[in-house]
Amino acid sequence: MRKIETEHEAKGAYKQDTCYLCGERLDDGQATDRDHVPPKSIFLPEDRKVPLILPAHKKCNQDFSIPDEQTKHLVAAIHGKVERLPVRSRAAGTIVRDGSPTGLLLQGYPLHSVVHRIMRGCHMALYGQTLPMDTPHKILTPLPAFDVETGRPLDDNFLVQHERFCRLLKLQRKIGQVDFIHAYGGKFRFECVCAVSDDGSCNFVICAIDIYGWHKLGDQVLGRPQGCIACYQLPKNEVPAGASTLTSITIHHGFREPLNPWEKTGGVDEVG
Repeated sequence: MRKIETEHEAKGAYKQDTCYLCGERLDDGQATDRDHVPPKSIFLPEDRKVPLILPAHKKCNQDFSIPDEQTKHLVAAIHGKVERLPVRSRAAGTIVRDGSPTGLLLQGYPLHSVVHRIMRGCHMALYGQTLPMDTPHKILTPLPAFDVETGRPLDDNFLVQHERFCRLLKLQRKIGQVDFIHAYGGKFRFECVCAVSDDGSCNFVICAIDIYGWHKLGDQVLGRPQGCIACYQLPKNEVPAGASTLTSITIHHGFREPLNPWEKTGGVDEVG
């Protein structure tokens, strides 16, 4: 099992010799920077204990300055402190559920790329490997995407494997078989487990990402909590040494929040 939850472990993650964003060595003569993953500015001052910091090229880090600024407004929404729309985004309509407005449709908000960057940073921190930009992956964000014309949720809000992945993560956590990062006073959580495809040809990671319980955002507009779930293929199709791997688990009850990977489990009947 790999984990980062103490200040000592977080400092160890900073000792990388490659930029997690471009994959090039940090001693190539380019200016370097300290990149907070996720951005420090999205956390309240009292929650900035044990930050996750990774070394990166300064230019690579600066390329994400606008998405970082936009992400601050998402967290503001969680705290009910929205004062204005995120930069470089605009209101394109109203989200309606059960005949009543429940939110705004935003255009120009790159939540997928924000989550993708966090996912890549966490992979580097846990396993010391760069996750290439073009790594095959799928991400389900906690804030759902809507069609601007109809105001209805897009099919991209739903992964066929979403409920199964949430279930597996909850059960793996129950038996202590997940790799994880708990940082920023526990207000940021990344948990993952390595798995193999049904045909045995692909090794991949199933992961869940939480910032301030942002799975509750989906509840406001979809009527259900929707956790942030992702899966991606492992570099070179190899499972990192010491990584947690999927265990066969049998359970006889369901969950009240099947799309929330952070829901606490009940009893596990059999572990094999």
